[in-house]
Amino acid sequence: MRTATVIFLLLCFSLHSYANSDSSKGFESRLSGVEKLVYALPEKANAELAQMEEEQLVVNQPEDLLVRYYLAKATINFLLQDYPQSQAAAEQGLAIATKDSSEALQLNLKVIQALLYTGQSEHAARQLDDILQLAQASGDLLVEAEALLTKGIHLNNQGALKSSYAAIMSSLEAAEASGHEEVTGRAAFALGQLLLKLNGFERSQVMLQEAQHFFESRKMSFSQMLAQLDIAELHEKQQQREEAIDAYQSALTLARVLGDGRYRFRINLLLAGLYHELRQQHLMQQHMQLAEELQHREKLPFYIAKFQLLKAQSLLDRNALSELVSYLDETLPHILSATTNYRAQVELLKLAAEVYAAQGDYQKAFENFSTYHQQYVNLNSQEHLQDMARQQVLFDLERLEYENHNLNWKNVLQRMEIEEAQATVSGMAQAMVWLSLGVVSLLLMSLWIYRSRVKWGRLARIDTLTGLYNRRYLTEWYHRHFSKEGRLLVSRQLAGNLARIADFWKSERAHRAESHNPGGWDGQQTGKFVGDALAQAGQASFTLILADIDYFKNINDTYGHETGDKVLTLVADVFRANVRSSDVVARVGGEEFMVMLPSTDYESGLRIAENLRAKVAETPLMLDDGTQVQITSSFGVLTSNPSEKDFTSLCSKADELLYAAKAQGRNCVVSLQAI
Repeated sequence: MRTATVIFLLLCFSLHSYANSDSSKGFESRLSGVEKLVYALPEKANAELAQMEEEQLVVNQPEDLLVRYYLAKATINFLLQDYPQSQAAAEQGLAIATKDSSEALQLNLKVIQALLYTGQSEHAARQLDDILQLAQASGDLLVEAEALLTKGIHLNNQGALKSSYAAIMSSLEAAEASGHEEVTGRAAFALGQLLLKLNGFERSQVMLQEAQHFFESRKMSFSQMLAQLDIAELHEKQQQREEAIDAYQSALTLARVLGDGRYRFRINLLLAGLYHELRQQHLMQQHMQLAEELQHREKLPFYIAKFQLLKAQSLLDRNALSELVSYLDETLPHILSATTNYRAQVELLKLAAEVYAAQGDYQKAFENFSTYHQQYVNLNSQEHLQDMARQQVLFDLERLEYENHNLNWKNVLQRMEIEEAQATVSGMAQAMVWLSLGVVSLLLMSLWIYRSRVKWGRLARIDTLTGLYNRRYLTEWYHRHFSKEGRLLVSRQLAGNLARIADFWKSERAHRAESHNPGGWDGQQTGKFVGDALAQAGQASFTLILADIDYFKNINDTYGHETGDKVLTLVADVFRANVRSSDVVARVGGEEFMVMLPSTDYESGLRIAENLRAKVAETPLMLDDGTQVQITSSFGVLTSNPSEKDFTSLCSKADELLYAAKAQGRNCVVSLQAI
């Protein structure tokens, strides 16, 4: 009986050991798959780790596998910029890792990397130097290369560019000596990023393209996407916008494959900015819409600031002024209360000043422009000093490499850090000089604001594409000329002028009587003239023409929106060239134009409309490839006495006439005399 019990227990132990062994093999296999995905598909790798935790595969695994698991988890979370989770995973791994082992050093390095990005950089930098010394003492080239790379990136973020360059070059040397190609590729990529920052475009392009090809060959899709983004930025800095767009589109394709909403937001935002610069508004709006759907994924202030500016510009392009003002009222208090702002936020202050001025709120316009000007001067001063410092750094590094072909970068790293500290002190002194110049410029700002008020007011009433007036101006023009208040003002002005004429002729008549020279101007004639003039001022008829380009949507669909814009501009030029100086031409809709003809009777208005219709039909648009785009337009013409009619009802009646012209086959005029 006792023997049977022992055999049964041994059998159970063997089955349990076999089950544990089988579980460990499955866990190790899945972990190896995750490790291959870390720099290729970090989102997917993170999802796989979460699935492994949900299936409780992490429980009761051997310590060496758990250390690898937590190292992978810490690395993935760091790449996804979830620094607290990265630190937590690394600390869990440290709790079970062998002290001073290579894995423990790597986990410590992950903790330090997280601390550097969570506001504890001073303490973390000291720990980083300790890790570096331990790795060098133990001869662990992989950890040494990773530590130097981390140090180089941190120094780059701190602006210590010479020291950063030395640290990254040291990392490259250690990585190549270790034979670890992945770290070598990432170090080369970091060097390309630093050279891009220094405006060393040729060397940067070589390094970034080599890194991109390496990441592509190793199927490191995430790193490949980051390299494409930097290549796009390189093209942007060199004003190569088309090449930049191509690179951003390649990066966007990778971001979609990766399923990374955060980078899809950023890339769509950057593309929207480029298309806005190229005045391709329809493409800009498309990418802004995609970015708006993903904006909740973003946490970095730089991209949030850029989104705020581009959203405001998008609303302005769509002429959604009321929505734009509400958005500015909501967004600006946070910007105005901030001590420092990004360039996008500074530019938003300028845009806000122009919008408020256009709305007639000159107090807000002045406040925003005052803040904009001060921050603009400060920002330009800082960027100017940084550019000068970077040019000097690049020159010094190139000279150093030219003079010393076998540099040991580890030996010069400490000297570089000292030089960086001295350059920072010198830069602060130069910044004070530029700040003083900014104060002087600020004194000139008030005069500029005053002179710009008239210009801002005019711009608010002008259609930006065609240069014609817009509907807002027409409404104000009609009210000024034909409302009761407007007619009263015109009548008073006219009465005053004519009364002065009458006084002149009375005095002239008295003079003639004294000189025994009868005749001349009669007082009764003067009174009659004044009365007739005042009556005409309130009762004169006018003609309103509403025109619409025929089949304009087909033009856009066939030739593109850029050609559509050219058609609008061409028609605007035809209208402008074929009306009288007293007439008012405006663009009141997408392809709708309105012409106001004051003191114009029915026959004259109809003749002008027919002439405009014929001129448009006789003026095709010539494209670059020789293609002719034929243009026709339909007209609704209304002649009326405006004294008892509001502008909206007149526009509605003209709109009915325009639709009648469309119904009659287009390229014709339908008119009505409604006096």
